[in-house]
Amino acid sequence: MAETWGGEDATVKEVTDSLGKTQINAEAAQKAREQGWAEPTAFDYEHFNAAQQKQEPGSGPNPIWAANAQKYEWNDEYGDVGPVHEKLEQILFKNDLTMRKGQDYENLANIPVTCESKEKIAPVKKFEDAGLHPVMLRNVELCGYEFPTPIQAYVIPAVIQNYDVIGIAQTGKAVQCKVRSTLTLSGSGKTAAYLIPVLSKLMGKVKKLAAPRPNTAQGWTRDQSVRAEPLVLIIVPTRELAAQIFDEARKLCYRTMLRPCVCYGGAPTVDQMDDLRKGCDVLIGTPDSNTDDDHIYCMFSATFPKEARALAKDYMAKDHVRVRVGRAGSSHKNINQTVIMVEESAKRQAVYDLLLSLEPARTIIFVNNKKAADFLDDFLYNLAMPTTSIHSDRTQIEREDAIRAFKTGKAPILIATGVSARGLDIKNVMHVINYDLPGSEYGGIDEYVHRIGRTARIGNQGQATSFFNERNEDLAESLAKTLMETGSEIPDFLQAYLPEGDLTFDDKSDEEGETEGAGGVKVAGETGGSWGVDATSGSNAGAQGKAPAKEEPAAWGPDGGDASAAVGDAW
Repeated sequence: MAETWGGEDATVKEVTDSLGKTQINAEAAQKAREQGWAEPTAFDYEHFNAAQQKQEPGSGPNPIWAANAQKYEWNDEYGDVGPVHEKLEQILFKNDLTMRKGQDYENLANIPVTCESKEKIAPVKKFEDAGLHPVMLRNVELCGYEFPTPIQAYVIPAVIQNYDVIGIAQTGKAVQCKVRSTLTLSGSGKTAAYLIPVLSKLMGKVKKLAAPRPNTAQGWTRDQSVRAEPLVLIIVPTRELAAQIFDEARKLCYRTMLRPCVCYGGAPTVDQMDDLRKGCDVLIGTPDSNTDDDHIYCMFSATFPKEARALAKDYMAKDHVRVRVGRAGSSHKNINQTVIMVEESAKRQAVYDLLLSLEPARTIIFVNNKKAADFLDDFLYNLAMPTTSIHSDRTQIEREDAIRAFKTGKAPILIATGVSARGLDIKNVMHVINYDLPGSEYGGIDEYVHRIGRTARIGNQGQATSFFNERNEDLAESLAKTLMETGSEIPDFLQAYLPEGDLTFDDKSDEEGETEGAGGVKVAGETGGSWGVDATSGSNAGAQGKAPAKEEPAAWGPDGGDASAAVGDAW
């Protein structure tokens, strides 16, 4: 068993002392550099305090504040479509941090899809067949979207036809969307699934629908201020997700009159208010109330929990469309899931050994609370690992710097609470570590699915490693089933929790569908498959299976190294 890193009292003292003066272990620093990890970098308050005093909204490709990122500014002389802005196009679509489709995308494209609706919704196989505005088609092409994902194939035509939508697909966050609308969202495939049709529908009508605004392409002063009257309101659970969706909206609104803005706490209020005073058609922000009922509603979720089902029942029209990609709450085979027995007192040393045993890669380490994030960040940083961390007690500038450092690779190890990292879609996240598995009080197996979904995005491969001990027994059965469903190796200590026969899940996401709403046509099949297939045989595809044959556990860590341990072995 690995040595423990000090007692609890010693840990608190070391963390407290380090706040005044960080002392990096020289021997550990040399070891980290030999393994290829970057130098750790402290947050430079002096630099950021000086820089934010000077920065103006839209000032360049790397703004201090995400809200100040450059967007396409409309000129009244443009007519219906604006001209190409080559410098901005480079910033929006051609930077090195843009997520690209992976070589194993077929594992996602072939997941069975079930669609329930009173009227048949024909899926689109190509964006060109979806009836999109020509500028939207061009922006989709610039984004690198070659063809619709399974969720997009059904949701885009449903929204174009003004249907309320419930969309259930893997690794995402509950979403509520409306045209003249409100959206709560995350995940790149699902984000585009409703942003593309919503914005496309408005592009041909924006001159008629949009409120008066100044000619911002020729400059702006406060005496030209107008009242912001957004056509689309997007509400997200975290500030980081708001910034991420703002980036997506900037791309899809390119060369159109639609002007996106983002508002969230912690950033300069004056800058955000000034941006709204220039006019706003698409507003992204963190939660607030909204009572307007003249909308199309769309809800998206990977897990579709009880609370989301209740919300759907309250707001969905009776003729809503219900699209399911795979099983609600499921993961997918592009994530290599490994569960290791690690005693609570050995976790810190175990995660350090794990990081050093593998090739350096962008890694998210999940913990269950803010205190744990601070302590683990300090421990690894003092061992010369290039870490940063994020949680709700951090200042906004610290949070934005942490995400920026993680995206660029300056600090490729991000320690986060589950809520703070919800919905993050960052290129080349190769490894997710559940330092703390989420018990029932932290969301249970649904939270686990959301966490590991930060890796293996849009067809890329990824690794998820979870530390398990006696404190996680309430998660054991559902975790074993999830490993079994995806063909992942099941360690010895979880074998007793496997079902004896077929694999079934206590999935209640269909309850509202049986008693309310959808009804009518119910079809199962792959994207673009024929209509009329018997849904009974296909709607539970992927939800049943046989326990895989037991294999020898794979070695964890380098051969012969101090960190080596087999899957299922104890730390």
